[in-house]
Amino acid sequence: MSKIIKQFSKIIVPFSYYLENREAFFQKKAEGKDIKIWNEFSFSTNHLFDYINDKCNLSDSNSIMRALSMSDGARAMFGLRGANSLMELSTRGNQAGKKLKVKLRSINLYLFETHIGFLDFDWEYVDGDMSDFVNANYFLSELKSDKNVLNVQTGKDDIAEVHLKEVIENILCLFDNVTGFDIDENVSFYDLKPIAYSAILLDKEYDELENDLHKLASGDKSSYKTEKTDICSLFENSKWVGSDTTMTNVAWLVGDEVTDKFFQTQFLSNARMGYFYLFLLILNRKFTLLKRLHQINKLNPKSAILDEEQLRLQNEALSDAILKSQLYEIRCKFYRPSSVSHINKYYDYILTMQQVDIYEKELTEKTQTLIRITEESKKRLEVFENYRRVKWQFYVFLIAQIIGSITIFKSMWDIVEKVFNISIHENLLFMIIPIAVTLVYAIGVGIQMVLKYKEMKKLERWSQKQLKG
Repeated sequence: MSKIIKQFSKIIVPFSYYLENREAFFQKKAEGKDIKIWNEFSFSTNHLFDYINDKCNLSDSNSIMRALSMSDGARAMFGLRGANSLMELSTRGNQAGKKLKVKLRSINLYLFETHIGFLDFDWEYVDGDMSDFVNANYFLSELKSDKNVLNVQTGKDDIAEVHLKEVIENILCLFDNVTGFDIDENVSFYDLKPIAYSAILLDKEYDELENDLHKLASGDKSSYKTEKTDICSLFENSKWVGSDTTMTNVAWLVGDEVTDKFFQTQFLSNARMGYFYLFLLILNRKFTLLKRLHQINKLNPKSAILDEEQLRLQNEALSDAILKSQLYEIRCKFYRPSSVSHINKYYDYILTMQQVDIYEKELTEKTQTLIRITEESKKRLEVFENYRRVKWQFYVFLIAQIIGSITIFKSMWDIVEKVFNISIHENLLFMIIPIAVTLVYAIGVGIQMVLKYKEMKKLERWSQKQLKG
């Protein structure tokens, strides 16, 4: 077995969140202290296109992600010590046996404009071999077990037990509203397996390395007999393995001075920053897709709605879902992050492991269906609007003709008085003339009204028929 030179492992919890005031959240201070809980930062990346880098850029208002790191002074709020404090991980079924030594180097939060968030615990495993690394990843990801405990030294002889899922719960309580990604919303999202992202540098290659790669990819314990999975080789001495809940890089020294210097000084840093940044962007795509699909599945559009207001509200809900799907295409989706071939190869590998293409295909199909339903709804709304327009035209015509009849009667009254130089009030017989003319006009208007009323009722029957399909 070779020796681990450097390593880190991120245990990532996905969630959906809501914040009424984002800026107030970013400025929130630790309880009883004049210390901000979160400090904002940007990723340091190399060889990515500018528009990819700008997706998390403090100076760019079009950024889709905000990256935050918990300040050291705020850790005590959650029962945690500093980044250099050593903790022992006591695991389920092994309380009396070997305890894994770990350090929690940082706690990070990544919030996307899609209201998808990721809580990231950045671990370093101390004095362990590859088997310990595999087991630590497994047990730290097993949030549902209360028997996986972190023992934190709080005094010379005092030890406190910390449960990671309680820490997660307390951090997420800082949000106005948080939900997980379970099919059944009544089940705690802690039953889901978090995502493990890791990188390891070994002093040399060893015979059982491929078996351990498959265990890291599947998230299994070292004792499991794991099936083989696809391996992504970017360099001869650097392998990426993953699944829908893991992504791990294992690299090793080869005895070449230039190559070994690069891997000892730069590669792990690249894995922690640039490669992880791309991994986050893909996770956002995946969980945004899951959220959009969940929202669409709850729409339940009905075709036999006869009430205009209900149809209008349904159409607004469908249009909102379509717009969000289209915004995903514009803001989140991209095909190539770099002009460097091995970075693109890594990116394609993550997309495959996270099955993003399957979710995107489903969302595209359902969005197209929503567009068709919305177009049909618009036609149905036009039926309502046409009927309402004809109805108003009928009543406007009726009022206009009543006013017209009065005007004609008054005009004929004045004409008779002027022509015959009389006062109709004194010669009531002459009233027959304005009455007769007005009556003739009224009969013509009445005939038009009957025809228009029949047309309106015919349109009403046709409209009802159209609305009932």
